Amino acid sequence: MGRCDLKRCLTRILRSKLLADEPTQEGEITLRERQANMKITLTGASSTITTIRLSRTGHLSALASDGSGGWNQICDYLLIDDLGDKCHVILVELKKTLQDRNKAFEQLRRSLPMADYLLSVCGVELRTSWPRTVSYVLIAEKQANRLDKQRVRPQPGLRKRESCDGIEVSVFVGTTANAADLVAC
Repeated sequence: MGRCDLKRCLTRILRSKLLADEPTQEGEITLRERQANMKITLTGASSTITTIRLSRTGHLSALASDGSGGWNQICDYLLIDDLGDKCHVILVELKKTLQDRNKAFEQLRRSLPMADYLLSVCGVELRTSWPRTVSYVLIAEKQANRLDKQRVRPQPGLRKRESCDGIEVSVFVGTTANAADLVAC
């Protein structure tokens, strides 16, 4: 399989409302979380990345509810980088602040089957498969809500890596992140 075959297949099988804009000429991808009124810019993105808005799929209604809605909640974005003979999956959850990390970690953990499903569908279509690597990423616009109105200098970038229920999540703070940092997680 050639480089970008996976990208072409994903573009063909998914509804257009699920596909985010292609990386710009400058290699930027904009991720939006409308409910939180957030906009995050990923810089240095490869043209081989397909950005899928999982938040537009709605809840997975085929799954029963566990009372908290956890089984059918998934992360906001799925980025799949077509590297030719393999691919890298980046699951991204956007939050306004880091105060509700546990819910975000659950959404990330429960999203990998969606990525595997899409890769399987493309594998059937193209009669192949790709070994994959995975990164779990939480991006918050700010650390926490401030009660006072004093200005605080933002310190964007990777804050730390946290383990939760068997996954390693890279936690970023700020409105800009480098795509290579997400892949390197």
